Amino acid sequence: MQNMDCRDMKKYLSIFIAALLAFAAVSCEKKAEFERPLGLMSRLTRLSASAGDTPVIVYSNTDWNASLTSKVTWAGLDRLSGSGCSQVRFRYSENYGRARKVGIAFEAGGVRDTLYMIQASGLDNPLLEFASSSAVVPVQGGVQEYVLNSNLVYDIKDVKAEIRYGEDSPENWLEVVSVELDKMSVNISPNGSGIKRTADIVLLHTDGADDVISTWISIKQFAL
Repeated sequence: MQNMDCRDMKKYLSIFIAALLAFAAVSCEKKAEFERPLGLMSRLTRLSASAGDTPVIVYSNTDWNASLTSKVTWAGLDRLSGSGCSQVRFRYSENYGRARKVGIAFEAGGVRDTLYMIQASGLDNPLLEFASSSAVVPVQGGVQEYVLNSNLVYDIKDVKAEIRYGEDSPENWLEVVSVELDKMSVNISPNGSGIKRTADIVLLHTDGADDVISTWISIKQFAL
């Protein structure tokens, strides 16, 4: 048993020494590699849906500044500036919606670089769909509402609407007024053109991982 313990100790000691040498080699390599105004270990970090914070190492030989690429309420930095090789901490809240993304922009000595943070979705089965795929609207136009089924509670504000007019149809006779969890409101112009008008209204949501979900409804308006 003592011989076995001794062999184990030698094995663990060898592993420790190897790891120590590897760390020293990497440290020396990084020091040489980042002897310039700015450098980052990576440009993309993936985070879990849970709340947390993660360190971001900044390599620099001068003063640097950091800021988020967009104004968000779910994430922040513990500081916005530093000097030399250091780190900032990126803090983020739990994500109950679809995947989301924000960048940390660094600037030092006239050099800029960005690290993007993508937080995983906390929503297993995102839903965005119209109750009906088509509708005929009144000739006189007016505001119409179309039933929408969605569980994008935290993302509905980021849903985009696209209007795709038919090939032989005039344009600019539809306006999407609002998109809510349970409905979409559309303002429709009266049809005095003398021809039938058609269009598709497409709702899309692109999450932080560039995954797109969409739904559409076909609109038809007859003429007098």
